Amino acid sequence: MDVIKMSRLRLGLVVFLFVCGLGLASSAFAKPPSESPRREQKKSKARGNNMAKRALMRASWYGHDFHGRRAANGRSFNANGFTAAHRSLRLGTKLEVTNPRNGKTVVVEVTDRGPYIQGRDLDLSFAAARELGIIRAGVARLEVTVLPEDPRGLDNPGPVIVASNTVGLAGAWPRAIVR
Repeated sequence: MDVIKMSRLRLGLVVFLFVCGLGLASSAFAKPPSESPRREQKKSKARGNNMAKRALMRASWYGHDFHGRRAANGRSFNANGFTAAHRSLRLGTKLEVTNPRNGKTVVVEVTDRGPYIQGRDLDLSFAAARELGIIRAGVARLEVTVLPEDPRGLDNPGPVIVASNTVGLAGAWPRAIVR
């Protein structure tokens, strides 16, 4: 009698776990509840290039104190280059930044993380800030547009393999990899 009760108990446990597993699997494919538009907007900013195409941002600038230091992208920061720092946009993203007060526009590349001061959304390099005319003010409201990536990939073509006429075991061996 005890053996029969134990096998029924095991069978019941297996069935229970199976049903629970089906419930978890179906919930993994279920559509999440809709969230407020404000929360969805914050999420889209964090994903990088999926943010709104045009936005007003409070921008500041940083320059010669950081010149030569390593940026988040691994290269040295150049205060005389047209670069910017943003907390969540993907590194390498191109931005068109316009000062609505004077109509001046520059294109910068996100190469670093920041700004780390509350209330600021973008840190521009010294050269970009000078071109936009915000050096004296230090902080300004600017129109920022995320530029689309080049679909052909001409901005960053990646490695190019140049083959030689030397024949190896599997045909032509690459002579050089050019980056």
